[in-house]
Amino acid sequence: MRSPAVAGQFYPGTEQGLRTEIAKYFEQANKEAGIGKNEKSRIIAAIMPHAGYFFSGKCAATGYSLIKSQAAKTKTYIVIGINHHSNETSISKEDWKTPLGIAETNKELVERITKTTGIPINENAHRAEHSIEVQIPFIQYITENKAKIVPIMIGQESVADIKRMGRKIGELLSAGKERVMIIASSDFTHYGAGYGYAPFANNSDARKKIEELDKGAVEYIKKLETEKFLKYVHTTGATICGKNAIALLLEILRQYKPDTRGELVCYYTSSDVMPNRDGDRDRDMSVSYGCVVFK
Repeated sequence: MRSPAVAGQFYPGTEQGLRTEIAKYFEQANKEAGIGKNEKSRIIAAIMPHAGYFFSGKCAATGYSLIKSQAAKTKTYIVIGINHHSNETSISKEDWKTPLGIAETNKELVERITKTTGIPINENAHRAEHSIEVQIPFIQYITENKAKIVPIMIGQESVADIKRMGRKIGELLSAGKERVMIIASSDFTHYGAGYGYAPFANNSDARKKIEELDKGAVEYIKKLETEKFLKYVHTTGATICGKNAIALLLEILRQYKPDTRGELVCYYTSSDVMPNRDGDRDRDMSVSYGCVVFK
């Protein structure tokens, strides 16, 4: 059993508190994005943020609201997180516990993925990492905890290895009959001196420039252009922490559903949630949150 590492920090640590908070973000998303209960879009994958819910919860809820209508038919959620603690890539076979209960892992699919791709099972690598964990309560909420998960954490991999793993996983999914949803967990640009990335310092349009930077990356993401996306991140220096998780998702889709295209359904920055004030230590810092769904 994988116990929660960031309950009470990134999200409420009690069942009632967590349900209440998620419901609040769904209400906000439905109201602000105009997402109704009768949403019928066939979404097969999404990029979701992984910050504390106070900052990124509404953005995540926007995406999960869109896929909620098909939750009853989706039995497995492949969640691709990143490794903030080491360079290791691994997959988890344990069930995952959150305040909403126990999310069962699709152990058969885990075994097939690790056998086909060579991604090792390593539970210790997942113990402290939050990028997958923060997605699980949203999945439990929209599926009433009836879906299974496949937690994959990707580290520092070459483009060639990302393409190889993505192709193999895509082939597995194409050959199977089970309906899956693929979630890549990533925030977008981390901006400011504290993050070592401040190309728009002293620019009164910094917020606008950050959004332009992020949306430049999104254009490649929407068209499944993995190598162009990664080149863009490298060339601009954009601090998209989950770039490899996004790249793996794109490669899976290129094999599994090559005709799919992405749509940006939510975007804002942490400074929009909590505006910086003169005199604040972090007044020139922000993290961007975006949700891209693939239909």
